[in-house]
Amino acid sequence: MNNKLKLPVIPFELPIRKTDEFLGEEEPIIQNARIENETLEDLDMDRIVITKSYFKQIVFYQSELWRADLTDVVFENCDFSNVKFEEAIIHRVHFKGCKLTGASFSKAHLGNVYFEDCLLNFSDFVEAKLKLVAFTQSSIEQANFSDSVLKQVEFLTCTIDQIHFGETALAGLDISTCTYNQIHTSLNQMAGLIVSKEQAVGFAKLLGLTIRE
Repeated sequence: MNNKLKLPVIPFELPIRKTDEFLGEEEPIIQNARIENETLEDLDMDRIVITKSYFKQIVFYQSELWRADLTDVVFENCDFSNVKFEEAIIHRVHFKGCKLTGASFSKAHLGNVYFEDCLLNFSDFVEAKLKLVAFTQSSIEQANFSDSVLKQVEFLTCTIDQIHFGETALAGLDISTCTYNQIHTSLNQMAGLIVSKEQAVGFAKLLGLTIRE
């Protein structure tokens, strides 16, 4: 993982709380809390603030967290399937063992975010801005990063088959440890993409080159 990436800064001991203590507020702020083993259904919230908190085994079912502000948060074994984080600001957040299938981060700003052992198939990062973001040992198949900005972003030992990078510059992106059959990008966006020798051969064949052993 990029050694410049900053992980969440959270107090060592956090009181165990329930989300209903916070969500009844007009502008909810969840702060300095440890929340475990809850199912939250049909949340439709704008600008919820979550900071310096730890969530474990939480299911967010059919929820929309528009323009959420997440800072210094750990989510462990949480289910965010199809949750909308559109236009969110996500800073120093660690998603660990989370299910994010179909989650939407469209137009979100992500900085110092670590996705570890996560399921991100069909996730949406269209028009998102990612800086110092690491995806490690995660499945990101058929995810969409079109029209996004990627700065100091890493995919480490991930499955990225059928991932889409339409109109996204890939300079500096390292996919050399990833596995895939096909990725969707264009030749003019591939300059500076870091690949393994085996992957380079595959790209050369797509360009119509003949590889002589």
